[in-house]
Amino acid sequence: MNKVHIKTFLDSLLSIDDCNFFQLSLLSQDNVKETDSEDVKAFSTSLSKDEYYSTMAHLMDNNYKFHQRRYNETIIGDVHYHNHKNEDINIFQLSTKQMSAFQNSIIAFGQNKTKLSIINFPSTKDISYESYKSVLSFRISNRVLFNFINGVHDNDNFYNIVLSYNHEKNVDLNNVIKDIEKVLNIALKLQ
Repeated sequence: MNKVHIKTFLDSLLSIDDCNFFQLSLLSQDNVKETDSEDVKAFSTSLSKDEYYSTMAHLMDNNYKFHQRRYNETIIGDVHYHNHKNEDINIFQLSTKQMSAFQNSIIAFGQNKTKLSIINFPSTKDISYESYKSVLSFRISNRVLFNFINGVHDNDNFYNIVLSYNHEKNVDLNNVIKDIEKVLNIALKLQ
C-alpha cells in the first residue's frame, strides 16, 4: 500500500459535504471475497484475533492515550442505542451517504450522525442488530479515535478495528488528513 494513495483516498473521502461522521474499518485480506459481478466485492470487517491484537500492540508502542468502555448496542433501522451499564445511554441516528474501499485494506463510510433523545428510540421488537462490545479507543486528536472493538453477536466473537472521525465544516482538513494518514500508516505497518 502506498502512502501517497492513502492521502488521495482521504482527500476524496473527507471532501463529501453532507457527512459529519466518518468510519474507516480495516479489512483482513482473508475476508475480501469476490462475487459473481466483476465490480462487486463482499467485505467482512472482522479480523482474526491475531491480526487484531498484533495491530493493537503496534499502536500501543506509539504512546497514544487510550480509554476503554463496554456497552450493549441495539440497532433498529438506522437508530443506534448504546447502553453503558445503565448509567450513560447514547442514542443516535446514523445515515450512510457514501461507502468506498481502498486497496482491499480499508472500507470507509461517510455518514451523517444525529444525536437523539431517549424518547426517539423506537419501542419495537423488530431489532436489526444486537451485540455486547468492549472498545479500546486511542485518542489521535480531538476529532479522531482509533477503536479496537471486540464483542459477541449471535454467539460469534468478532474483532474490528475502526478509525472514527467527527467532522465539522470549519476544521483544518489538512491537519486531520495528516493525523489519520499517520495512524493508518502505523496500523498498516507502513512506517
